[in-house]
Order: sequence, then C-alpha cells, then structure tokens
Amino acid sequence: MSRGYCERSKWIGGLLKVYLAAVIISRQNISLSELDLCTSAYYGTQSMRGKTMRIEREMMRGAGPVAVLKLLEPAEMYGYELVRALDERSEGVLGMGQSTLYPMLYNLEAKGLIASRWLDSDNGRPRKYYRLTRKGQKRLAHDIAQWRALVNAMSALGIVPQPQTRCEGVTT
Repeated sequence: MSRGYCERSKWIGGLLKVYLAAVIISRQNISLSELDLCTSAYYGTQSMRGKTMRIEREMMRGAGPVAVLKLLEPAEMYGYELVRALDERSEGVLGMGQSTLYPMLYNLEAKGLIASRWLDSDNGRPRKYYRLTRKGQKRLAHDIAQWRALVNAMSALGIVPQPQTRCEGVTT
C-alpha cells in the first residue's frame, strides 16, 4: 500500500467521523469511540482512543455550521454550552474555541438560520441563547442530505463503509 493511499484513508476516516457526528450528534446516544469500533473493524486499524484527530480547516468550514445547527435543533443553547457540546459529543473532532464559534454564530444569525435572545443566568449574568429558525431547519435538512450524498458517493467508490447508526455488537 502506498503512503498516499494510507493518507487518503485517514482523511476519509476523518470525513466519515465528521459526517456521523453531525448527523447523529443529537439523535443517537452513540459516541465516536463506539463508532471507532465500527470503522476500525472496516479499516483494519486500532481505535485512536486518547488521540483527537484534527480536522483540516476546509472540512471544518463545511462541518462546523451544520454541527452547530444540529445541536440547536432540539433546544436553544448559549455560546459556551455549544463549545462544550461540540467538543464532548464529537470527542474533540469538532471541537472549536469561542474565537471560532462566535463569528460562525454571527454569520448564521445574519443569514437568518438562527436567532438569539438574552436571558439572565442563575447567577444573574446575562447570556445570549441561540435557537434554530424555520429557515435554519430547512438548511439543516438540506445540509444533512448533502453529507449523506457525499458519504454514499464515497461508499460507492469503496472508500468508506455504508454509514450505519448502530453497529452489531456495540451497546449504547
């Protein structure tokens, strides 16, 4: 196997993790470590437990907004809560700092995909909460369809396995 093939496999594996995290982040109680069990069996590699794969900037540009929209789908959240949820639910793969998240939130709000409101927290400090708008729900559905089409195309080429929300033998 050439080194280029191995590098592409790692990149595609990262893409699969980003896709799966974005699509199931708030719908399934399945962690990326459990998904590692599925993908490592397919690729014949060991799980990368303890190591966080860093996603390239261009991939994050597409994955970050859809992940944020997905997190906001069930309920509104404030900024730091989004930072923590992205990091925890994707086991660091989609983790980003506040300096990256807030410009993204402002951009999503300017496009009408999310709306915000100020509420006082338990300690009396005001927090800005973000929620998904109807336009944001439509965009999220569109983005999820695009991610699925991409993964299906990669699967048809034999690059990634067909995505599954549950793996045989993995309990949640």
